[in-house]
Amino acid sequence: MEDGKVVARDASGNPIYSDANPGSFADFDEALGKLVGASPFRDSILKGANQSGSGSQGAGSGGGGAKTLSRAQFDALDGAAKASHMADGYTVTD
Repeated sequence: MEDGKVVARDASGNPIYSDANPGSFADFDEALGKLVGASPFRDSILKGANQSGSGSQGAGSGGGGAKTLSRAQFDALDGAAKASHMADGYTVTD
């Protein structure tokens, strides 16, 4: 903290300054963007791990390698995870 404001710092401990407001410290969003942009893991951070959300373990196995989810498993997923499962070819069984 400096002057009562939270100040983001880079890996070397230097404060991160704003490009939008020269001479001022970067706000949270701008500092985060700079930190991610400088990270050697940038692509992994931005792309994600191609996993579904909500900590779902996915479907049980069905006949012939079919991807299935029970209605209860499907209903427990958030909207993005539901869409992802359906796009990946899962079917919901009752």
